[in-house]
Amino acid sequence: MVGIRLSPGKAIIEAKVRLYNRTPLAQTFLWWANIAVRVHDRYQAFFPPDVTFVADHAKRAISSYPIARDRYYGVDYSPGTDISWYKNIPVPTSYMVTESKYDFCGGYDHGAQAGLVHTSNHRVAPARSCGPGAMRNSVTRGIAI
Repeated sequence: MVGIRLSPGKAIIEAKVRLYNRTPLAQTFLWWANIAVRVHDRYQAFFPPDVTFVADHAKRAISSYPIARDRYYGVDYSPGTDISWYKNIPVPTSYMVTESKYDFCGGYDHGAQAGLVHTSNHRVAPARSCGPGAMRNSVTRGIAI
């Protein structure tokens, strides 16, 4: 169940979500919601300060963060590339925080001097994706985010 609220006089889109597991077993899931964000070479993602690595959806690929130093999604980022910047991710790429003690992530448009912040309780939703790789993935496929 999802409820969306727009509050008059505020620049906030609030989504209240209730997830339900029909089984008696713990189940993992991937879920995300993106709002429209213009991304370009001056767009930068930010994750909490305790995030030192990111992973793809199924943890098949893992990279250090924010400086990637190895191959990730077929791209060689050595000797070190700051993947928090959209301009430094040449191919459609997903990367997600898999653990953090903080409840936020976001992105900042240095050209517009504006950004967004996603908040969620890390005990309920420990993984999150606010990275420019996710934006490139959606933009290059023509999906409105």
